Amino acid sequence: MEELRCDPTTKIMKRIIIILASVFQISTASETLDYDQDKVPEKDIQKFLTKALEGDAESAFQLSYIYASQNGWVIESFRWLVVAAEKGHPIAQYNLAMTYAYYKPYKNNERAKFWFEKAAEKGHEKARKELSNIKVHEAHEIEQQKSGQGIKSDIK
Repeated sequence: MEELRCDPTTKIMKRIIIILASVFQISTASETLDYDQDKVPEKDIQKFLTKALEGDAESAFQLSYIYASQNGWVIESFRWLVVAAEKGHPIAQYNLAMTYAYYKPYKNNERAKFWFEKAAEKGHEKARKELSNIKVHEAHEIEQQKSGQGIKSDIK
């Protein structure tokens, strides 16, 4: 894979992903990376890649974080986050849901709700809280529609 040039947009995207990672609870479940994220040796990345390609959710999750923090490869990072979430990694599911819920380029409320539900099913407490907030918001919107509030009128 060819590394992206570090133009201003890439630098900003890298910072955003690192901030999102820290805010959205990036952590590891089984394997702790005990070296600086900016200096992950290539041989270790290859080990994670091999395991991830064999279906290991934790390795896919680690790759997502490594690609975002070390290389600023936003698309590759997102790709591995999706793989980890699809393989059942609850923190990846939560992080993916938060990305869909709050990060404009990927904003998609239905996908966010879907992944919050998946993470909540696995016992992820923050996902349960987010899901609860979504349900309260949806109930409030339904109530407003029933009462005629919140509906734009084109009558002038």
